[in-house]
Amino acid sequence: MIQEENFYHRHLLDDQYVCVMRKSHLLAGRRLGVNDYVKASHSVVTYGGTWRSGYLRALDERGLSLNQVVTVPSISDLRHILLGTDLVSTVPRIGLLPRAIGLQFANLARELLVEDY
Repeated sequence: MIQEENFYHRHLLDDQYVCVMRKSHLLAGRRLGVNDYVKASHSVVTYGGTWRSGYLRALDERGLSLNQVVTVPSISDLRHILLGTDLVSTVPRIGLLPRAIGLQFANLARELLVEDY
């Protein structure tokens, strides 16, 4: 049996989830509370497998679910989807670099913050 303590690892960076959307979205630039966040229409990144993002697991634990409209296998699929719709998506801040590709982000309220990816 492989034991976790036998693997060498090092902490590389700290990051947090942000909710990204087109710049003219009504929620852009705001701090999103729980109600606004779960009611928004979401594009959820699945990363192509059965793994679930930390923010989705945290919502499950709280008995909350997103208004999930579409799923995509990769963050790279989001730009065109979000720029042309009222959808939002939750991604690691460093993973998408939202301002660099024409998107805006909204910070999540403290009660929605999750550090587990």
